Amino acid sequence: MASITIRNLSSDIVASLKALAAGNGRSMEQEAREILANRLTPRHRLLDEIQAKWTEFPPPSAQDVQEWIAPGRQGRT
Repeated sequence: MASITIRNLSSDIVASLKALAAGNGRSMEQEAREILANRLTPRHRLLDEIQAKWTEFPPPSAQDVQEWIAPGRQGRT
């Protein structure tokens, strides 16, 4: 596996990366790897992963759908 060094990052970028990593329970290095992998992963693979996750959820009921769209219909006549 290869490695890279990134020089001349602004302190704002480092602070943002540090905060993001902490929020996700990862090191800055792990977070940077995750960001790069997500950005550079082919779209078809991401869509496959989304589809796999989607199938873990039960399909919505008609009542669920009505509850989701009701707020958008409020105020319409």
